[in-house]
Amino acid sequence: MIDNVVSYLKKFFETGDPDKFVEFRVFGKKGILDNFFIKIWELIEESPIVKKKIEKYLRGYNFYFGILPRVEKSGTRDVIKEGSTLWIDFDCHFENISKDDVRKKYDEFMKKLDEIAFPKPNFVLFSGKGFQCYWFLDGVVKAEKLERMEEALLEKLSAFFPQNIDKQVKDLARIMRVPLSENIKYEQPIQTEVWYYKGIRFPLKVMEDFILKEEIREEKEEETVVSPPGRVEFSRKLKKHVRDKIVEWFYNFWLPGFRNSLEISLLGMLIKNG
Repeated sequence: MIDNVVSYLKKFFETGDPDKFVEFRVFGKKGILDNFFIKIWELIEESPIVKKKIEKYLRGYNFYFGILPRVEKSGTRDVIKEGSTLWIDFDCHFENISKDDVRKKYDEFMKKLDEIAFPKPNFVLFSGKGFQCYWFLDGVVKAEKLERMEEALLEKLSAFFPQNIDKQVKDLARIMRVPLSENIKYEQPIQTEVWYYKGIRFPLKVMEDFILKEEIREEKEEETVVSPPGRVEFSRKLKKHVRDKIVEWFYNFWLPGFRNSLEISLLGMLIKNG
């Protein structure tokens, strides 16, 4: 299992400076037990010492890591200069909520992303009483801009799930659960699980367009779509903002350097919709 844990962690840091640090914090029932840092290159190269250290805390602890790299061995905001990950923490709140109920909320969330043509996260971790979502970018973003993107992401998605997505969870020094570790906050420990994973990183420009651009306004302007000569004649009116939304939706799947990505996505959509 440790190999899978390290493999997932590497995705958070593979685009940045390998000499920066990854922070880890370990909590027991009564408070913090350990706080350690490793160089990114040690994680990327899967150092046996690092793997042993991480594996030690996967069971019987609340084990967290800083999702953005640190330039020094500190957990404060000022040591974070850049990053390539966006996130949300979807909290179902109720202590006695079942895993099946959390799964239903997850399905509802993913369905909503489809409805609003918003890119699905690369990585979703079931955390015990909720789930955590991450979007991996293909480029490094300066801290100030990343902060704006994170705020805009939370603002957009919390509008649909205001009781579950906290808009204040935007601190760049944020720590989140280590994938596949245990949640021991409750009487019975809960094993975290990976519910969704897609390795291809999002082009930075695509995510900027989705997150930072202004909302498309309803426009009265309409366009008439007419079939080419020689085909069955038909015409229908398509509002400009609807047309733009369709273009935007397909643009989400156009990843430079990955041939046929658009065609495969279109085929999948057609099959899914009968």
